[in-house]
Amino acid sequence: MQVISGIDEADWPLLKNIVVEVADEDGRLAATEGVFRRHGMEVDVKQMPGCHGTDLHLVFAGR
Repeated sequence: MQVISGIDEADWPLLKNIVVEVADEDGRLAATEGVFRRHGMEVDVKQMPGCHGTDLHLVFAGR
């Protein structure tokens, strides 16, 4: 979340696709999705087959 929070507002329009791995602890997954949506991105969250039952998710965001 620190890396995503460090993106300057002026740079968000330059970003077309982003993929991040998020450990859903303390609401991090929802917070990450919210940041992307607030910046006009569509969001899709998936878990890789080996990660089912864990808190690890892949977050795909794009325009």
